[in-house]
Amino acid sequence: MTLRGMSSSLDSAADSLSIGAEPVLRVGVSPPLPVLRFFLAGRYALADVTVGPGWCRAEPGDQGVVVACEETSRLLPSPVILTPCRQAGTFVIPAVPVGAGFHWNHREDLTYPGSLELVAAGSRALVGVNRVGLEDYLESVISSEMNPCAPEPFLEAHAVVARSWVLAQLGPPRSVEEARPPGVDMWEWFDRRNHDLFDLCADDHCQRYHGQSRKLAAASQAVRRTRGTALYAKGAVVDARFSKCCGGVTEDFTTAWGGPPPTGLTSVLDASPLPPEWPHSLTVEAGAVPWIMGFPPAHCSITDAGILDRILLPMDRATEHFFRWREEFSQERLASLIEAKTGAGIGSVKGLKALRRGSSGRIEILEIQGVRGVLRIGKELAIRRLLSSSHLKSAAFVAMPGEMIGGIPRQITLTGAGWGHGVGMCQIGAGALAAGGADCAAILNHYFPEAELAAAY
Repeated sequence: MTLRGMSSSLDSAADSLSIGAEPVLRVGVSPPLPVLRFFLAGRYALADVTVGPGWCRAEPGDQGVVVACEETSRLLPSPVILTPCRQAGTFVIPAVPVGAGFHWNHREDLTYPGSLELVAAGSRALVGVNRVGLEDYLESVISSEMNPCAPEPFLEAHAVVARSWVLAQLGPPRSVEEARPPGVDMWEWFDRRNHDLFDLCADDHCQRYHGQSRKLAAASQAVRRTRGTALYAKGAVVDARFSKCCGGVTEDFTTAWGGPPPTGLTSVLDASPLPPEWPHSLTVEAGAVPWIMGFPPAHCSITDAGILDRILLPMDRATEHFFRWREEFSQERLASLIEAKTGAGIGSVKGLKALRRGSSGRIEILEIQGVRGVLRIGKELAIRRLLSSSHLKSAAFVAMPGEMIGGIPRQITLTGAGWGHGVGMCQIGAGALAAGGADCAAILNHYFPEAELAAAY
């Protein structure tokens, strides 16, 4: 059944689950800067004057924010809001970091619709915040996250997942208290608590939102066909997540983040029924090692270049290996990374040992055995950051020592599975399903089997 054929079931659930109206989001579109330059592509209202088109600059003042546009300069209390005089008004922020902290990190001049809010971030910096309707935001997100030339059912499913995640972030904060396990030295995860000046950020930490320049017709149409539709479980919107490639099994929420798992998110096998030699628990080494070292059949194991070109954006397509990958570390490089990022002083690395794995085989607690001590670290993203100058592709890996000299390996090779945290919808797997004929409803049911579709507004 296609999403468009679900109107009756959506209508029946809408009365109890509807939030009423489309939300207006506050999306942080610049890092904190001492001076923020931006270009207004039309006329904008600034307090009691009209400014633009043209370049402007803003910086924090002693008692607010100083905004200078053309010959107009105003000191105004934070936040300062510039509102387009026409609905189609846009503004440009130059050299925006894209993929910050990841290996595809670069800068772009990005164009955004709607209002620009200038928010003081302490006394010496300010942040640019885009006020934009959720549906307009999603048209850019779907074009920024994946290739808008991807099959329509995949774009529709992605729109529903992305909308559900946003609605969950706008709801009451979940409890994220989680004690550090005994014996673990570093215990960290990164989620919503990082943003206190706006609702969402505009990069990979939240969802890629790269403005008007990314929007293409196919993605916009997919968002419009699914307008207001979200995933619900037990009467609450699902905190739906997605990652690039799960590696064959999607991961548990608590492997990546803190607090109790949200309703409607569960680990699923991203494959048709597997041959008998494969379906063993990946939470134990006896199951995880052969799974990661092998190449089991899965939707996201696709190697068809034509389909991958349709699904992935060029900056992601540059990553050649994602279902299974290898990373080789010299002893010097590995020990240097660990010392620089932790200061733990454990010396040369004798081995890496998984102490706790999640359902996809991703490591939640890693033990690093050094000649002068042991370091235990979690969670999933903290491990990926530690073992890379940017981010390791995933924490689902097996570490194999190379030639040993005096009990110390000269190199350690990681064989890994997947790309990203692995929770929720596997983007490459979902794209492959759509290319094989699955409709939107089938894709969503595969990755969120405990959820149902309903109209949020």
